[in-house]
Amino acid sequence: MKVYEFCGKSFNYKKVNFIRFFKKFYVIFLVFGLGVSYITVQTFKSFFLPKAIEKETVIIKEDFEKILIANTENEFSKEKFTAKLKSLNLKYPHIAYAQAILESGNFTSKIFRENNNMFGMKQARVRINLAKSTQYGHAYFDTWEDCLLDFAFHRATYLSKLRTEDDYYAYLGRNYAEDNGYVVKLKKMVKKHNLKNKFK
Repeated sequence: MKVYEFCGKSFNYKKVNFIRFFKKFYVIFLVFGLGVSYITVQTFKSFFLPKAIEKETVIIKEDFEKILIANTENEFSKEKFTAKLKSLNLKYPHIAYAQAILESGNFTSKIFRENNNMFGMKQARVRINLAKSTQYGHAYFDTWEDCLLDFAFHRATYLSKLRTEDDYYAYLGRNYAEDNGYVVKLKKMVKKHNLKNKFK
């Protein structure tokens, strides 16, 4: 112990052993530390965590809504298909519609549902095409619209020089399907569903 004088007064100075001091009062330090930690965690949970969760929820909700909107826009319907077919201004669209009905089992086949392929097309190897891959032995498309555009590319590549409806049927009978009765079935589809009037 040392004695110091200051302004005419003397006082004692004793070194503090912090290790002993901590051991003596460690319970108080422990309780104090736990209390500060608890308050910090509660403050974070009350003020910062809800905002972070809310922000993340908004982002997820927006992304989900975008997906729903995209799926709704790409969802197939016969009305959308007809409108898209009209917009492409293809020759004899009623024949194309008949092909779609016949090849897809009236838009119910596995190739249509899973490949978005309503025309039963194989993946093209030479011409421009929109197919992503081959699945179940047929071209796979991201959307049914891509399949329709690819069908239009096929027509532009191979059928552009044909002038009459009979020429179209003849070409399809020779080149499009292995079924010898393909053309007869197409004509029946056109008549059954009154497809010519659909595109007037």
